[in-house]
Formats: sequence, C-alpha cells, structure tokens
Amino acid sequence: MTPYITTLLVMAVASQRLRMPAADGIPYRRGGLR
Repeated sequence: MTPYITTLLVMAVASQRLRMPAADGIPYRRGGLR
C-alpha cells in the first residue's frame, strides 16, 4: 500500500511543477508570429 501512496504523491507533485508549454494547441505558422 505504501508504494501506491508514494507513487500518487510523486505524480501529484510532478503534475504541479511540469506545465504544458504556453503555445500548446496553437497551430504552427511559418514566418513568425503573424
């Protein structure tokens, strides 16, 4: 049971620290930000 709880805690902390990039979901256009 302890390894299960430890894994949940580590995943919760990691999800708080690792955010998606700000440009995630924005279509890429060649030639810059226009």
